[in-house]
Amino acid sequence: MTSSADDPQHSPHLDETKGGDAPTVGADSASEAASTETLPDDADLTPEYLAEEAQRNDFVLRWLFVLLAIICASMTVADSAVLRHAKFGETLASNGLVPTGVDSFSATADGHSWLQRSWLFDLVSWGAYSAAGPAGWTILAMIGAGFVAWLLVSTRRVEVDSWWVVVASALALPAIIPQLVATPELITLCGTATTLWLLWQYRLYACERKIWLLVLVMLLWGNMDPRAFLGLSVLLLYGVGEAIGAAIGRAGFFESGQRRTYWIVTACCVLAFFISPFGWQQFLAPVELYGSIDAAFRDYFGAPKTSVREYFPVWAGHLTDLPTAAGLFLGAVALVTIGLNGRRLDPGDILLTVGFFLLGLITRRELAPAALVFAAVASWNGQSWRRAVVRTEDTIRRADIVFARGGRLVTAIALISCGLVVLSGRVPAFDSRSPGFGLSIALETAVAGYKDAVAEAYDARMFNFRPAEGDVLIWVGAKPFIDTRLGLYQGSGDDDLLSLHNTVRYSMLAEQSSEETDESKTPRRGRPEIWKQAFDRFSISQAINRLSQPDPDYFVHFDLLTSPEWRMTVLNAAASVFCRADGDEEFREYVRKNSLNFIDAAFRQNLENPETRERAAWGTLRSGFEQGLIGRDETIPAELALAGHFLKHLESGERQGPRLGPEIALAFCYLAIRNANEFLMTNPDSNAGYKSLGLAYHYLGLWETRIAEKLKGSAPRSLRFYESLNALGQARVIKPDEPELYLLLYETYVRNNRLDLALDALTTHQQLTGEQAPEIPDGALNDANKSVADAVNDIEGDSSGDPPNGESASEALSQLTAQDIAAVAREKARKALRDRVSQVETQVYRAIAQDAEPFNVATAAWQQGFTLLALRLIDESYPGVERPELLRFKALLLLEAARPAEAYAILTNLVAERPIYGLGEPSPLLEPYAMVSVGLGQYQLVTDLWLGIANDVAERSIRDVLFASPLMHLNIAEPPVIKLHDEILNLASRTTAQVGSYRLNAALSELEAGRVEEARELFAQVASPTARSSFTPLARFYLLLTGGELPKNATPSNEDVLGNADLFGQIDQTDESAAEESEPKPQSDSPEIPSEGGDQVSEDGSAKSIEDRPAVKAPRPDGVSSSDETEADESTAEDEDREG
Repeated sequence: MTSSADDPQHSPHLDETKGGDAPTVGADSASEAASTETLPDDADLTPEYLAEEAQRNDFVLRWLFVLLAIICASMTVADSAVLRHAKFGETLASNGLVPTGVDSFSATADGHSWLQRSWLFDLVSWGAYSAAGPAGWTILAMIGAGFVAWLLVSTRRVEVDSWWVVVASALALPAIIPQLVATPELITLCGTATTLWLLWQYRLYACERKIWLLVLVMLLWGNMDPRAFLGLSVLLLYGVGEAIGAAIGRAGFFESGQRRTYWIVTACCVLAFFISPFGWQQFLAPVELYGSIDAAFRDYFGAPKTSVREYFPVWAGHLTDLPTAAGLFLGAVALVTIGLNGRRLDPGDILLTVGFFLLGLITRRELAPAALVFAAVASWNGQSWRRAVVRTEDTIRRADIVFARGGRLVTAIALISCGLVVLSGRVPAFDSRSPGFGLSIALETAVAGYKDAVAEAYDARMFNFRPAEGDVLIWVGAKPFIDTRLGLYQGSGDDDLLSLHNTVRYSMLAEQSSEETDESKTPRRGRPEIWKQAFDRFSISQAINRLSQPDPDYFVHFDLLTSPEWRMTVLNAAASVFCRADGDEEFREYVRKNSLNFIDAAFRQNLENPETRERAAWGTLRSGFEQGLIGRDETIPAELALAGHFLKHLESGERQGPRLGPEIALAFCYLAIRNANEFLMTNPDSNAGYKSLGLAYHYLGLWETRIAEKLKGSAPRSLRFYESLNALGQARVIKPDEPELYLLLYETYVRNNRLDLALDALTTHQQLTGEQAPEIPDGALNDANKSVADAVNDIEGDSSGDPPNGESASEALSQLTAQDIAAVAREKARKALRDRVSQVETQVYRAIAQDAEPFNVATAAWQQGFTLLALRLIDESYPGVERPELLRFKALLLLEAARPAEAYAILTNLVAERPIYGLGEPSPLLEPYAMVSVGLGQYQLVTDLWLGIANDVAERSIRDVLFASPLMHLNIAEPPVIKLHDEILNLASRTTAQVGSYRLNAALSELEAGRVEEARELFAQVASPTARSSFTPLARFYLLLTGGELPKNATPSNEDVLGNADLFGQIDQTDESAAEESEPKPQSDSPEIPSEGGDQVSEDGSAKSIEDRPAVKAPRPDGVSSSDETEADESTAEDEDREG
């Protein structure tokens, strides 16, 4: 800022100063410069015109910056504090508009002293919500952002171009974006910007009418924001600095009378600050904020996590965060401009800048208002410096034009680009916000889930594990144990609710095993006497755990789920609620009535409008333009989040527990499938949705196989195999560069012995991750299927000799991690697969060279598990050929290669040519078409297809029986009655097995769609004693799950098939390979490719005999029906007939 001696309004030496600053040149040189640097094409361009053009361009730049600030604030609300303030405002609006000074919103601090310093803003927040719903909070933030931006670019000299003002203001924007939210922090920014603007107006124009507006600003600010004292800090810091400058001859004001008025206004602002419901206690606001609230956050959280980083000093780390880096950089820029403007220096600017710089260092939160101060100081001093050094000539240099036009053009493009980037969502928000209005998906899901949880709760008092959850509970009408007002809960002794909360939440968790290290052990865990005492003290009987994204608290959820002290009564997308297992009779009765029954939800309740969940198109990859412009929204909505919770239970059961019973495991599978399908109905291009669906099918197939093996029956493994590939294939199309997806495909292919597909998936994973297996001692990992524990045991027990390079086994062990062992296992599997695939490729092309029929060779390769090789042979040998049987086989290969959209296109064209069922003869197109149609969720079509082929098989069977009649074979030597008896028995066994398989598939399709009653009827048909099929035991299991009754004399009995539905019922979780179907792999007339060495690769790469390879049943390439029926079905069915 210039002093009074340099101001143009009263400085007679200004022209002299400028003349002294300008370089001295001779007349000849000036003339030469004029002749070489002027633009002959722009003869009419004058300095005055160029200056006017710059002013017009600056006007556009200023409003572009204001628009950019509004865009940056047009974000969804993700801060739970917004809900809390609005709830406070609602309570004030309904209770007299005056804060009471005590808390009434928590279960623990009820009645404690609490100063609601933001009471007026809370009313404004509630008013915005009442007027426009959650979108009102976004609109409020946009208005505040636009106001702050306009004030920033208005704090300038009107006679000097304002390009630098726009640049300095734009540098402040990243620092203030996190606080452009509908919370009191927004008022902090508005108040600081208003104070700086009024101060500048008074310094430049000595306008007393505007300076007195500061009193009104402080009156409103002091009742809307606990940090209103920052406005007083601006006035005091500048006033003191200006007084020092006046003493040394560098006054910032024109005259002493102006200074006197300034101090009178400052005193009145201090008095206005105390005009509030809390009176003199306003003076304690900075002490409470910096000494109590910030200290409480630092003590409670310990480390500067992202969500609470603003309460920590800058030196706590994370200096590269964009808001922090932007604030510090702008502070340095302000100091540089002060140095450049040294001859016109105002000490008030120095003290103001240094004071807020120190304040920002002490508490990172204050870097946002400090950035406004830095931007204003940089603008003042930058304009003053340019005004002093700018040239005044009659000619225009090329550099002047480049700067006036090119510099402003670049600035405009940068502002517009930043706005587009923000709108696209490609810049990750600091608190999970995204462009839009209202609540973010995560917060909206949390509010909906918590609202449902509270509606079903025993009472409104709940224990919450995190402070932010308390804000949401307050919004939905509950009383939490704690919320983000941590200063309220700070105390000493028994009143230290923060320490009590931390102790209680750890005591509720499961006690750590003795195998864990002392460093990871928390002695407070697993001590129910601690939390019971606290719960009794505050009359709390329920705990709510956050399961909303991001980072759901699954470890807390499973600890409570496996504890005998707790009973789960609510599980939704956002939360799980647990009730104490003890309590009075009334409470125990409530717990009994409200305990969750997932079996009823999955198998006893029809889904509403299941037909609306069908999809019309396959998942697609967005174009590069769409990805660049729109970006990716990785937020998980409620349906997908709930599906993820069910999958997490299944995953936990597979790894470390809890051990799930078969009934509850199947319930989780079907609930996950339905929720994923419901999400994909409106989000058909979601990678996460299809991946969840594929995992659900994986677990469903796994559990059905276990159950069938337990009941000595068969499971529809081929159906689950293709369903999983449908989902994972679409996930791969949408996001082809996700390594985890290829591991899922690899596991699926290896489990089902598709060897070259498994190799392809594993190789792609290695290419995407760049994974390199470390060198380990010989014998440390003999087989790739060894677990981590087995590998460690190998290393410890390797006594055959010294490890390579002279290392000891213990040294090798110390360098070995679980990731290392997994990488080694995958590398061994990849090499084994590569060798086997190379062998078969050599054999295949040798057979082709010997003029073997390519179709037969391809069929033989496919039967031995080489789908990609078969597909390549078909493409190479039959380009452009459209034979139906060839296209059908190719569609089947594409389906196995996880390319369902291509398979669907081929099969749809084939099906369109003629009907595929209802003709009395099963069509070879029907099975693959049904398998691929599941990928679109077209369950009604799939059910019709399975029932259609079942009816056609039955009709063909009747024809075959009639054809075997003695009337048709009068000349045979064998007695016709005996022959007829044998043929009818064999035919009946095959037919009932086939029909039972197809009807079971139809029933499962109806169950996935949520049509439980229709599924129950079909299960009853398959479960009939006359349904001689190895699938009958599984059908009877499902029949009981869906509420049906077994036929009389049916075996196994109800008790054998279905036990109780307890959550933790036990079942032997043997490897799924032990429960595979007993039927052999479908055969064809094609020649078999000989095996060199006879080995194949197991799931994780170990050698396995071809004859021992489990067969996943698939439609045969020659069109012969090859569902999951086998000769084993026939013998099983005959046994069941005898027993029945």
